[in-house]
Amino acid sequence: MDEGVSNFSLRWRTSMEAKQLESVGIDARTKAAEEGERRALTATAP
Repeated sequence: MDEGVSNFSLRWRTSMEAKQLESVGIDARTKAAEEGERRALTATAP
């Protein structure tokens, strides 16, 4: 019983951390894409 509970909480924490890392990674990619678009726009502006 005890082992099952700790195993479950460990898996739950791991999946929560993975979700947080995933959303941080998505934020970073979005910022990088926006920055790239901004650079492209200023480069093509006369």
